[in-house]
Amino acid sequence: MSTATYLSKSAFAAHIGRSPSYITWLKENGRLVLSPNGKQVDVQATEALNRDIADPSKAAVAARHQQERLQQSRCSSIRAD
Repeated sequence: MSTATYLSKSAFAAHIGRSPSYITWLKENGRLVLSPNGKQVDVQATEALNRDIADPSKAAVAARHQQERLQQSRCSSIRAD
């Protein structure tokens, strides 16, 4: 059995390349698994939950959007240097 990894909501947003408002949306829609104290995100459990309930017909769209987010992240880090 693996040990749970917990991140703050903002750190989890950065981890998955999304905005903090998206994390709020996940929480409001029952798609965010929190630590026992309710202050941090259980990373593995949240990722597993969202993987399990994701619509398989949207996989290509999700992959394309993830690539765009990664590209934007790379561009903004280059501009920051």
